[in-house]
Amino acid sequence: MTVLTRLTPRRRNLGAEFAKLWYAGLVNNLGGGVWSTLLPLLGTALTRDPLSITFIAAATYLPWLLLSLPAGVLVDRTDPVKLMWRTQLMQSLVVALVAVGLMTGSTSIGLLCAAGFLLGVGDTLVGTATQVVLPAIVPVDHLIPANARQQVGQTASRSLLGPVVGGLLHGASAAGAVLVNAVSFLVSATILTRLGTRPARATGPVTRRPVVEDVAEGLRWLHRHRLLRALAAVLAVNCFCTQFAQALLVLLVTDAHGLSPEHYGLFLAATVSGGMLASLANPWLIRRLGSVWAIMLSLVLSAGAFIGVGWAPGIPALSVLLAVNAFATLLWNVCTVALRQRIVPSAVQGRITSTFAMLGWGLLPVGAVVGGLVAGDFGVGSVYPIAGVLRLLALIAVLPVLIAHRRVR
Repeated sequence: MTVLTRLTPRRRNLGAEFAKLWYAGLVNNLGGGVWSTLLPLLGTALTRDPLSITFIAAATYLPWLLLSLPAGVLVDRTDPVKLMWRTQLMQSLVVALVAVGLMTGSTSIGLLCAAGFLLGVGDTLVGTATQVVLPAIVPVDHLIPANARQQVGQTASRSLLGPVVGGLLHGASAAGAVLVNAVSFLVSATILTRLGTRPARATGPVTRRPVVEDVAEGLRWLHRHRLLRALAAVLAVNCFCTQFAQALLVLLVTDAHGLSPEHYGLFLAATVSGGMLASLANPWLIRRLGSVWAIMLSLVLSAGAFIGVGWAPGIPALSVLLAVNAFATLLWNVCTVALRQRIVPSAVQGRITSTFAMLGWGLLPVGAVVGGLVAGDFGVGSVYPIAGVLRLLALIAVLPVLIAHRRVR
């Protein structure tokens, strides 16, 4: 059985509606992988200043910090499927304008930051809506395999195929590579228009409260749930640490380890391929350990991998350590997303999902800027070990809560 066969959703298990959602995400994430590979390369073509490079990464993730909570309210109030495909049409236009800038020679750090911010706004809406739609089209006892296939498909397209395609196209035509992402948004939006299933919504007249009240209701619900509250806290620390280190990965591998920019995409693909293949066993592993034990394993592995990067002697060792981190990240995502989808009532799914997104993705720009400042003082090679130690401390802080809920499947 080939890897592609293993990744493809089986209709008899998860249904045709899941297949549409899965393929739309696959196409969209392929374009996103091309874009995320090109963005730092386009930045380093303009400047080698670490802080300027991290500003680009920060702008991309800033909407998760500023707009996640209102996005969750919007998802809970509207048809999330329509919201997804309409947002992707907007994202396609933004990327097309960047391609025009490249063709006319008018790119700048400011332009890249603006484009990254606008695409990030769209990602807050699409990312939240996707997680809300999934429980509506998949039976509750299939949420773990469904999320596993979603995560592996996303990783295969965004982190494996996307970087390879992006790296190769960058050498031929940066503008052409950016247009690939624009087309991917259009194709994904077209597939989503054919999705017929919608999450359950209250029937009859609905009284619209102020957005602030809806946001507060979601935050209160999360605060009362001890396990999800602990997971949200550790997610915030982990995501801060992720971009604290990985915003500077392009400088670490090209300057410190001498990798050429043309091979950067291939390097990214190599770092995730091992983790992605190992993650095919995630549903089996979660059944064996239970969700909470699997979460603890993922946190130990991710912290250890980041600490080890600081002493990696070369590109091969660096690739192995980042592959371990990729596996740990996928395991964490499958466990925590499936737990939320099972536990959280559908009426507040969007708000709880967006709260996790704000605490996680929203801290990525903060981590990127802080990482750039630390690298300026202590060197690019210092950021991964520091981030790994912070991850380990976060695990220790929530360990009593995780152990108390260790029997949660």
